Amino acid sequence: MTKPRLRITASLLVVFFLTPLFAAHAQPQQNTKMRYRDAKKQYTKEVDFYKSRRQEFLTARRRFQAFKNKPEMQEQYKEKAGAFLEKSIDVLIRRLSTVISWVENRKSLDEETRREIISELEKDIAWLEEKKGGITEATLEEIRQTAKEIREYWREHRKKTKSIIARIWSARLDASIERFEKVYDRVENKIEELKEEGKDTSDLESLASDLREKIDLAKEQYEKAKDAYKNISSAQEADALFRKAHQFIRDGHRYLKEAHQTLREIIQKMKEL
Repeated sequence: MTKPRLRITASLLVVFFLTPLFAAHAQPQQNTKMRYRDAKKQYTKEVDFYKSRRQEFLTARRRFQAFKNKPEMQEQYKEKAGAFLEKSIDVLIRRLSTVISWVENRKSLDEETRREIISELEKDIAWLEEKKGGITEATLEEIRQTAKEIREYWREHRKKTKSIIARIWSARLDASIERFEKVYDRVENKIEELKEEGKDTSDLESLASDLREKIDLAKEQYEKAKDAYKNISSAQEADALFRKAHQFIRDGHRYLKEAHQTLREIIQKMKEL
């Protein structure tokens, strides 16, 4: 094999495995990561404040239970319950903002999917802001009703968050599979060139067949993962389907890791011809 062919063959690994995929977008990606870190830091602060508000509310509730016939106790209880609910909503809003920043940072997602997810989360934030706006003037019964709606929302949110994470993991696997497909096409073309030169490519063809099989197995796992997260329709089944999707994705990456090893063997074989 001539030196020029050696350089071309070795570049298969360089181009698809060592070169940063999004080098042209390094600065925007860095800015997005900073926004995510800032959002996460703010969310942590909100959680700490929420805990203090929760303790105040629990103290007021105990006093209300002991002296519930006294009007001043009812008013104090309503005030603390309202403050606690407001802080609970603030925490949820911060959490959603953190998820939005995280989604913005997932470059494996295509732009349409990213905007779709972010749009859904922004609608949730708007709904929470609306609920929070009516708490100050609400009666105790209205506060209780809003709290119930927020609890129901939280159960739905957990389901949605798990679905989003699974979609992102699946997108990463899909992007990796796509890169391997391009590598496989180049390997096939290179084998044809070597055959035309009269080289014995039987070992290479066997390895290429193994590479094809590993890629196809990874694709099967990707499709299974997609089906799993698309079927997350209730909070009750979210955990089980999320774990199932995660396992499919892990299996898919395992097959691609094996494909990578096969590719290295192919590169070595080509160098030896």
